[in-house]
Formats: sequence, structure tokens, C-alpha cells
Amino acid sequence: MKVLFNGVNTEQFKPDPAAAACERREIGLDRRVVLYVGRVCNQKGSDVLLEAIKTLNERRSDLQLVIAGPIGQFGTKADPDRWVERIKGVGGVYLGAVEESRLAAIYNLADVFVMPTRIAEMFGMAAVEAQACGKPVVASDCGGLQEVVPTNCGGRFPVGNAVKLASEIERLMDDANYRTSCSANALRNAAQYDWNFICNTLDGLYNTII
Repeated sequence: MKVLFNGVNTEQFKPDPAAAACERREIGLDRRVVLYVGRVCNQKGSDVLLEAIKTLNERRSDLQLVIAGPIGQFGTKADPDRWVERIKGVGGVYLGAVEESRLAAIYNLADVFVMPTRIAEMFGMAAVEAQACGKPVVASDCGGLQEVVPTNCGGRFPVGNAVKLASEIERLMDDANYRTSCSANALRNAAQYDWNFICNTLDGLYNTII
């Protein structure tokens, strides 16, 4: 059996320090950034991330949470104002849903990317896109994230455990050598999800069958 994964456009999602610097200036970021991209809801673990940031804020002042994505869960009504209030309550910046053309730059402004999904994470595209931009990823032990985010690409934590999430973020922020190593591993890991690689692999499978 051969498994072919979803693909990522590594021409779009790649390291881009200049774009990152531009976004940081426009948004007004002057601290190290913990980034989340995706739907803002409990299913995606947004509440776990906010609790982890609250914990980190109690012992340090050098981190900035940035969240990009729509508020809501599979058509379920949510209270956007309440979520924005909670994000701002931990000193976070909420960008809303960003345009596709801007998305790669948003990934690039991060120091650490977080994907804290609680349930039903089948793949984890945002985690792969972040890795393709060379960002270490901290992900929950949920569904497909266990496969697409190896521990040497950042870290993983038990689903719903905000204390462990905070520890994994802090470990990456405080150990520059480890963070650099995870970034390099993330880039290598993302390469296997490149659309060209996947299409070539599929082409080879077809030729073998024929």
C-alpha cells in the first residue's frame, strides 16, 4: 500500500524574511510571535491556546499571540465579539480571515506556530504550510497532526492540555539552537508534501500499474 498525502504549494509557502518584516511593521509587532492560523473555535483548540498564552504571560512579557482566521465551527453560530474579547484579554492580536495572497507572509512573521486542535483533525494543512515556511510547529496529539508534525519539527502535547502547550512553546522560544534545528527539520518534512513530489510519485505509481 502506498499513501499519498494532501499537497502544499512550496512555491507559495516558503521562508520569506522580507515579507515577515513587512507584516511585523504593518501590524506593529515588536515581540516574538506565537501564531495560529485557522478557524477560531473550541474544536480547533482556540480556548486551549488562549489559556496557554495566559499562563505564559504570568511569567514573561516577551511573547505576542497573533491569530488569523474566521470565527466559527462548521456553520455553528459563535459569538465573534466574545472571541475577540478573549484574544485581546491575553494581549493577542486578531487579524480576522486573511486573503490567500497574504497568508504566506503571515506564516513567516511567526517564531513558533501552534495547532492545538481538540478533535477531528484529519490532516493539518496549516501545520504543513507553516513548516514549509520554516516554522517550528507545536501541535496537539490529534488525528493527522501526529503524522504531519514529527516531534523534531517543534513539539506535540496532549489534547486539551494548556500547561503542556505552554511548556512546549516556552522550550522553543528559550532554546535558540533547538528552535533552529526544528525549523530546518520542518522544512525537510514539508518537502514530502510538495505538490510536484506528490504528482511525480502518483505518475510513477500509474506507470507501475500499467
